[in-house]
Amino acid sequence: LTLLGRALADDEFECLYIRAQELRHMPLRRVLQRGMARGEVDPEIDLDQAMYFTQGPFVAKRLVEFDPLTDDDIEVFTDLVCRALAPH
Repeated sequence: LTLLGRALADDEFECLYIRAQELRHMPLRRVLQRGMARGEVDPEIDLDQAMYFTQGPFVAKRLVEFDPLTDDDIEVFTDLVCRALAPH
């Protein structure tokens, strides 16, 4: 049984799972908030959606394609995400 599966089947475990996810998201949330404060990230965007958008290319490359992330992948994905989240 996966963690997600158990969280769906057990209300108490679901609360623990949600809390663990919140803690896991905290560093990225802080990075985006700092970017907003410095004018590097559009302050009008939804922070939660921006977090999923930021993680998407990395997750897709690793979990969907089963390819390891290279330094070049990380650089390209980071550049694309920064461009997309920048104020226009």
